[in-house]
Amino acid sequence: MDARRYRWPAAIAAAAVASMLSSTPASAHTALLGSVPAAGATVAPPTAVTLVFDESLDPALVQVSLLDERSDRCQAGRPRVRGGTVTQAVGPGLPAGAYRIDYRVVSDDGHVVHSAIPFTVAASAHGTAAPSRSCGRPTARRESHAAAGLPGVLGAAAVVVVGGLAWGTARRVRRR
Repeated sequence: MDARRYRWPAAIAAAAVASMLSSTPASAHTALLGSVPAAGATVAPPTAVTLVFDESLDPALVQVSLLDERSDRCQAGRPRVRGGTVTQAVGPGLPAGAYRIDYRVVSDDGHVVHSAIPFTVAASAHGTAAPSRSCGRPTARRESHAAAGLPGVLGAAAVVVVGGLAWGTARRVRRR
């Protein structure tokens, strides 16, 4: 038998692994449809922030942080998830200043989607700025990025195993 014939399974497996390791997330993942406040908006101090996605989300796989200019957390409690809508309560009396909503969700297909939405809280209606204090809660932002890439790593491992089995089978066939 021609040994070149059995090189194709190994070559295909290697190409699949390279593709999986170098690919970027596909555009079919969960998409943010909008937020309140909207990106770049200037608003009165909100009591909650809301994110609307194009698919239902698993509440256990949703993380939302409202952060001030010093990256102190300003949210109250955990986010509420209903379908594709995520609502995060805000701590009382946000002072005027710049804020951002950091979010991390997991798509139905297992891919992690994350981004940040900046907005500004305006000065009070009396024309004076609210005290420029921070939210006062230390940031605990040490999230594991290893879990974010787990589906891709498992897929790549599966391709390597299948490729290895194909290669091993081809070697056994050649020896006969």
